[in-house]
Amino acid sequence: MENKNIIPRDSAEQQVDLFLDFYDIDTDEDASDTNHRNMLKASKNKLIKHVMRGRVEISENDDGDVVVKQTLKFPVNDVDHLEYKVLGGIAKKQMKNAEDSDYSGKVYNLCGSLTGWTGNSIAKLKGVDLSVVECLGALFLVV
Repeated sequence: MENKNIIPRDSAEQQVDLFLDFYDIDTDEDASDTNHRNMLKASKNKLIKHVMRGRVEISENDDGDVVVKQTLKFPVNDVDHLEYKVLGGIAKKQMKNAEDSDYSGKVYNLCGSLTGWTGNSIAKLKGVDLSVVECLGALFLVV
């Protein structure tokens, strides 16, 4: 997978909008302050870029749930993709395993729970793979 776009921007935006609509996320309204708003918008824009590059695919399954599939640029053992389940309370409870001030730890534990990995396993991802996790995590945290 090279650093070139394989999905048109409008299609990528539609996929990200599907995700945001499913979770009722508004990057302007759901932010607690200007810095948070900028971070949410940056996460949304980076997620669009990741979709355009083929690193993330967001779709709706037959049950109407949003499915997020991440293709790893740097596979771990025999795993070349992660699939994120729909966010629920059990996954959010996993954030308790990180200190209140440990934003990354909360994101890794949350995304780990959604993918069936541990937070420590997620933390071992590198480069663009970790960037995808952090973009998704930032958005998941406002749900």
